[in-house]
Amino acid sequence: MDDSIGLIYLNDMTIDDLKIGSNTVDEGYTSISMNSTSEGDTYRIISTPMRRMSEIAIDLGEINNASIERMARFLCKDYMKKIVKENKYEFAFANFQTKEIIPISEDIKAFFIKDYYVHFEWKEDEVDILVMYIPLLIFK
Repeated sequence: MDDSIGLIYLNDMTIDDLKIGSNTVDEGYTSISMNSTSEGDTYRIISTPMRRMSEIAIDLGEINNASIERMARFLCKDYMKKIVKENKYEFAFANFQTKEIIPISEDIKAFFIKDYYVHFEWKEDEVDILVMYIPLLIFK
């Protein structure tokens, strides 16, 4: 899991490993997971390890801000303040290697986390996220 990244639900720290990194065993399958949070928000993750990519769809219709009260059980006060300041939604990305939480907001269109490219397509009540594992190739 250390090489991978995941989607994290901040209010209860539920983490979904995307399972598309270099340590992923390629078994030629696609996994589809339909999830709901403790508040009833829904999101879908489709991971295709063979292609080293995941598609995530988060329904923003009922999404609330991350709750400091709920995160207090898991995070220190300074880190919670940083997350709440930078993150509009209850979801973020987790870098398993550095243990860092990467906030998401509508002003972000794309970014890199290690060897992962993360692209956002913001819609009125949904965000579609494409995550691809694309390591830098060094030829000698």
